[in-house]
Amino acid sequence: MNMGTYLLLASGVFWSLTYVLLIKRGFQDKTCGMPLVALCANILWEFIFSFVHPDSPP
Repeated sequence: MNMGTYLLLASGVFWSLTYVLLIKRGFQDKTCGMPLVALCANILWEFIFSFVHPDSPP
């Protein structure tokens, strides 16, 4: 595996960790962990780069 593959995998792991920590913090504070505008932008970003401009698989 080349360095690009490792970076893609690390990026996926760290983003997953970020989402888990946002959910945990939301439960602790009893509020939304991420602002609604940021959540919508993130979902749109994921949609665009999953279906409109997909990358090659790692």
